Amino acid sequence: MNMLDVIDGHIKEMFNKEEELFEFRIKICKECPLYKETPLGPVCNPNLFINKDGEVSKTRKEGFVRGCSCRLGSKTRVSSAKCIVNKW
Repeated sequence: MNMLDVIDGHIKEMFNKEEELFEFRIKICKECPLYKETPLGPVCNPNLFINKDGEVSKTRKEGFVRGCSCRLGSKTRVSSAKCIVNKW
C-alpha cells in the first residue's frame, strides 16, 4: 500500500465507510494466526512469519513472509489493498 492508500483507509475507518468490505475481510483475518488484537485495534502481527500453507514461525525462514503490521481496521477498507498471503 502506498501512503495515499493508508490515509484513505484511515479516513474510511474514521467515518465507517466500506463496512461491507471491512466485515468480509476482517472475518477472514480473524481466522489467521497472524491476527493480533492491540489497544489500537487489530493488526497483522509483525512478530510472526507465515508460509503459503499457513505454517507459522517466530523466526524468518525461506518461503515465509512477515506479518505486515498494518492496522486491519483501515487496510481492510481499501479495495486495492491485498493480504500478504493472498487470503483476500
